[in-house]
Amino acid sequence: MKNKTKEITEEGTTETGTGNSAMIAQCEVVLSGNSFISGLRISKHASELEKSALGLMLKLLKEHGHIGAQHSKGLGFCEIEIIGDVPDSSLYENFVSENRENILDFLRKITAI
Repeated sequence: MKNKTKEITEEGTTETGTGNSAMIAQCEVVLSGNSFISGLRISKHASELEKSALGLMLKLLKEHGHIGAQHSKGLGFCEIEIIGDVPDSSLYENFVSENRENILDFLRKITAI
């Protein structure tokens, strides 16, 4: 016997279907050639490790150039241009490398992996 799924609406919770776990998704697309300008300001309270993690995130975003969902279908590709200084990511990369087993144990404990 399959489990029934529940749908939560403004009116309340109702049982629907017989266990289909497929997600309904809506996607909006920006036409190619559009430009977006954004910025980041690092808090004075951010630790050096947090700044280094941000540096890695920006480095990976620039290298891989995808934002959003459905990039396997060709959506979300973008070119990232970073103006200004990017925090050095080596401190964070070393931290993750040195604490790998503890991080993996924690992720297993919370069933993230």
